Amino acid sequence: MNKYKIILCDDNTNREGSIKVMLRSIQKEFEFMEFGTTSFNSILTDEGNPLSDVDLLILDLYDKDTDSWLGIQCLSLLKSTNSSIKTIIFSGDKDGPERKRNFKEEFSFVIHELDKDKDEMVGLKNVVEEELILNIDDQFEIDNPFDDLVQLQIKSIGRNNLNQICLQLKDKFEIVDDIVFSKMVGGYSGAILLKFQSSNTNYILKLSKNTPSLIDELENSNKYYHKFPHDFFNYINPHRFESKNKNVVAIVIKLIEGSETFFSFATNTSTSSDSICEVLNKLFFEGESMNDHYSKHRSDEEHWSSIFDTFSNGKFNIIQNIYSELKPLTGNLNINDLENMVVNQSFESLNKKNLNIKSQLTLNHGDFHSKNILVKNNNPYIIDTGGMKNGYWCLDICRLIVDLFIVSIP
Repeated sequence: MNKYKIILCDDNTNREGSIKVMLRSIQKEFEFMEFGTTSFNSILTDEGNPLSDVDLLILDLYDKDTDSWLGIQCLSLLKSTNSSIKTIIFSGDKDGPERKRNFKEEFSFVIHELDKDKDEMVGLKNVVEEELILNIDDQFEIDNPFDDLVQLQIKSIGRNNLNQICLQLKDKFEIVDDIVFSKMVGGYSGAILLKFQSSNTNYILKLSKNTPSLIDELENSNKYYHKFPHDFFNYINPHRFESKNKNVVAIVIKLIEGSETFFSFATNTSTSSDSICEVLNKLFFEGESMNDHYSKHRSDEEHWSSIFDTFSNGKFNIIQNIYSELKPLTGNLNINDLENMVVNQSFESLNKKNLNIKSQLTLNHGDFHSKNILVKNNNPYIIDTGGMKNGYWCLDICRLIVDLFIVSIP
């Protein structure tokens, strides 16, 4: 990777020291960055060619020793030599007409004007990091660079965002060379899945711009996943990876080699009914199963009407879609009555005396469809921890049954 050189010019030695400390902290992440210092006089006299191979100049404007705007003189000199050195003005020692000029408009190479008293060091740090991010060489390769789908996925995530996350991955997993990604098929969530290897172990990098959803998945994994049957467990790295602007979040999941989704397993014509039953029995009934899990992990009792609390008009559209799929099986169910009960909460008017039913909640998976169950050698594994929460035990199995009907698995 090419070096990125930053030069600092400031007459205030205390502030210069603070900026150098800040730059050293950035350097830990952006190792391709190097920095140094120079003076107004060196720039104006070109003594020692101080701006040779410089990519970014951080420039003060006012020199207290000479009571003059030497920084502005430096800008004028750079302009006269057709300089293209990106410059960040970081000043604010003195007010006056000179300080109020629009330097970005007057000097095309000035990319930011920061007031040290208002923006402080954090503002300068953010601006420098933004520039470094734009200059990161690709930290990854695609095993099939001609795969249009992967290229579109990278474009949707943002190449710079992916590079930032790759830098974090390389640090966490001690990867020296570029990370090699392979395409993977995603599930229902819309997240992008890419396979990579570290120390002869394959992992899945799961990326999404729907940051709250992926953050919930990781937090739920750290909080709840270990409580589920150990035989169904798959390793998820507890660390969160994210872009500087926090627009993209990623988590890392260990790949279960040779596994397939229960959807693929059950729809494969070579899979027997006995094999499907064996997997479901292991999942729900045999030994340390989900049945055992629901018995062990109980919480407080709640009134039955709490099942309606999470619904809104938007979420009811999901019910309507499922209803249309399952219409042949629903008999005389009136979808309008159900909507009135769920969305308009007409259940409040039901006879509470006869329907005062409370049950203990259990720790549920929360999104137990056929693509969130992996199968290897007829053994099930549970993935996607984003929906884990306390609820009625039957919600998981109902979610799976509805999913199997919708995808027409016999």
